[in-house]
Amino acid sequence: MGEYIRRTVRCGKVIEIEKYYAPAYGRHGRRRAPKTAPTPEDVARVNEKNAVNRLRWLINANFGAGDLHAVLTYRREDRPDEQTARVRIQKCLRLLRKTAKASGTILKYIHAAEYKRRAIHHHMIVSGVTLAQLQAAWPWGRVHVTPLDASGEYGTLAAYLVKETRCTFADGTAPFAKRWCASRNLVQPEIRYEVVHAESWRKLPRALKGFILVPDSVEVGVHEVTGQPWQRYWMRRIE
Repeated sequence: MGEYIRRTVRCGKVIEIEKYYAPAYGRHGRRRAPKTAPTPEDVARVNEKNAVNRLRWLINANFGAGDLHAVLTYRREDRPDEQTARVRIQKCLRLLRKTAKASGTILKYIHAAEYKRRAIHHHMIVSGVTLAQLQAAWPWGRVHVTPLDASGEYGTLAAYLVKETRCTFADGTAPFAKRWCASRNLVQPEIRYEVVHAESWRKLPRALKGFILVPDSVEVGVHEVTGQPWQRYWMRRIE
């Protein structure tokens, strides 16, 4: 009897399932060597995929319909250097915390900065404040917002933000130590790993009770580093 690992991630109204074989083992528990030695490009792709996963889970667990994806830009004459940009976004967040508290709401945010590929700007996923309040806290330029939809699954947004900040994050002189910064009050996704004793998994998985499988979410592939097959899909809670 073979075995594989099933990772279950619960985040907001979404449950993600990923099934894969352990790196050192093939079917029937036989030890298996890696397909080939991973290249630096392979490792970079895996690291970026992992960053997208972590960000997607965090967004799914904390944000939803009506929350905002905001892009904060600068007027040409007000464009700062990287260190000044860090001071300004921190000032903006302090003002938003005060505004949210005065309004009886709770500010939640994820923030990322980009300045390598284009004029410096900030991305912010935020709840607890309005567009008008964002504009009042950002006097150095314009605020462009897109409301989040009601799907509860924001993988496209997470992938976009990771891609947007790729060059900035790779720069060792970046003023932000992390790929993104988040408020401390965010709920963390619930992640569980299980060993499943079976030769293989279903090609078309089934949804858990109270959820519906999103057919377009079913993906299969081979891991770039381990050479092992995997399957991933997600399901949405029935409202």
